[in-house]
Amino acid sequence: MATRDRSYQDFLDGFMSMAGWERVFTQDEGIINMAFNRALRNAWEMAEWPRVCKYGEARTPNGSSIVQFEESGETTIGDVFEVWEDDPTTTANPALHPYTLVETGILMLGSTIPTTAYIWYRKEVDVHKGVDHDSTLTFTQNDVRYDDTTGYFYRVTSSSVPANILITDTSYWEKLTIPHEFFEYCVHKAYAAWLRADKQNDVAILEDRAAEEEINRALDVLQRQQDISGYTRFKTRPMPAN
Repeated sequence: MATRDRSYQDFLDGFMSMAGWERVFTQDEGIINMAFNRALRNAWEMAEWPRVCKYGEARTPNGSSIVQFEESGETTIGDVFEVWEDDPTTTANPALHPYTLVETGILMLGSTIPTTAYIWYRKEVDVHKGVDHDSTLTFTQNDVRYDDTTGYFYRVTSSSVPANILITDTSYWEKLTIPHEFFEYCVHKAYAAWLRADKQNDVAILEDRAAEEEINRALDVLQRQQDISGYTRFKTRPMPAN
């Protein structure tokens, strides 16, 4: 896990610094959390960020020829960009496979279905929302709880969690982090939403502009400086054999 990733408490600290607060008031917690998650989704889906995308991940179609969006022990699939029959990271000319999207996943088309499909997809966005953790309770998969000691939200990754299991136990829980590329954008965007709810529309416009500057800076690093977008687009085309 990259050390530059930030916690939800880091986000709250940044928000409070902008607002000039020493703490978040109870009546504001809901709108701030909602604004943060909306901003995170906007940034998450703005580009094919390598941090939130999986390139050529091997998945096994089920008996109905469907690669399911949600599978136990696997990352939840969000937006799908491409499907191959061969591993595109090791094959010079990977064969594309036709597919369509259905309610539960990726339906592999055609008369011959590969035993393994290689998927390029964006992970489903993490939702940082949940009540404070209580270790005396039991939990089921995808439950989300907040730990005020670490300042992070955690999501259950196993089918169930027995009582008295530490929330930092990675056998059961996944820590939800905020990618550093999105952090400043989310702080400014959430603060703008709060200002707008408080009828401070003129100041909100300025914070919206600051948010756009931050995400544009991150996009510049991704697309121009690192040329990641060009690389991934090139890799979706057939490559000449060596």
